[in-house]
Amino acid sequence: MDGRRARHLSDRPDRPDLGTGQPLCRRPRAAAHHRLAQPHAVRRGPCTAHRRQLIKVPAPPQPEPGFSYLFDGITNTFQCWRNAGSGAFGLQDGLLIAQPGDDHGILFYAAEAFNDFVLRLQFRLPGPVDAFGKATSNSGVLLRFRYPHARWDEVNRREPRAAGNPAWVAVTTGFEVQIDEQGRPFYYEKHRTGALYDIPTGQTINGLAEPVEQKYSPGPVLQPDKWYEFEIEVVGDAYTVSLGEVQAGQQTAHLPVTSFTKPADKYLDRGLPASAKTSSGYIGLQAHTSNVAFRQIRTKRL
Repeated sequence: MDGRRARHLSDRPDRPDLGTGQPLCRRPRAAAHHRLAQPHAVRRGPCTAHRRQLIKVPAPPQPEPGFSYLFDGITNTFQCWRNAGSGAFGLQDGLLIAQPGDDHGILFYAAEAFNDFVLRLQFRLPGPVDAFGKATSNSGVLLRFRYPHARWDEVNRREPRAAGNPAWVAVTTGFEVQIDEQGRPFYYEKHRTGALYDIPTGQTINGLAEPVEQKYSPGPVLQPDKWYEFEIEVVGDAYTVSLGEVQAGQQTAHLPVTSFTKPADKYLDRGLPASAKTSSGYIGLQAHTSNVAFRQIRTKRL
C-alpha cells in the first residue's frame, strides 16, 4: 500500500455520488443544538429534503485529537450515508437505529473510502435475552468493502445473492466485526461479538479443530440497553478490535477482543484499501436482527 490519502468526497461537496450522479452531502456545522429530520429510513438515491421538526439534541462531545465524526447525530452527517440491501436505518434523537427487513441490509458511509484508520463507535443492544442471559440482537460493522451499488460480476459469481441484494457485496468483499452475543448458530467464537465474522479462531467445531487465523478472546457479556464502544484499527492487512462499556463522564477503557492479519494466500480480494482498489475501502453498519442503535461514529486516518 502506498499510503496515499483516501478519497474524500466531502472535500468536494459538488462531486456526485458514484451510484446516483447527484451531489452527496455537505460538511456538518458545529452548534449546540441542531434541526433534525423526523425519524425516517435512509433511502437509496440522492439526498432529498425531508420535513423537519425542531428537536433539541445536545451536541456530541468533541472528538479525540486526530479523530473526526462520520456520524455525530445531526442531519448533515446522516445525509452522507447510504442504504444498501434489505431494511433500513432511521435517525431518531441523534441515534442511528437499525430497522431490519427480510434479508440483511447495510448503511454505509458513502462520502469517503478509507486506507488505514482507527474507527470508534458506540452501540446499544435492545432486549430480549435468551435462557443464558445473552441478548438476541444481531448486527455488525463492515470494513473496507467495495462500493455496493456497482455491478460486480466476479462478486456475483462468488456470492449469487449479491445480484439481488447489494449488502452481500459488502459481506463478500470486506470484513465484518460481529455484534452477536449468541454467536449464531451455536455460540461459535468466530460469530460472537468483536470477532471478525467467520474467520477461524482455533475452536473445535463438530469434532474438528479449526486453524487459528484470528486470536479471539471473548469480552464481557453485553447487557441490553447499555452503551458499548468498539475501537477498530486497520493498518495494511492487520485488524485489531477492542471493546469497552461506556461510562458517563469517563473515558472508555477498551479491552482487546481480537487480532487478525490476512494470510498471504487467502482473502486476497477482501478488505482492500482505497489506495489498492479505487472502488473499495468503504465502512458500514449492518441491519440484521432487532433495533440495534449506533452513535458517535468517528475515525482517525492513519
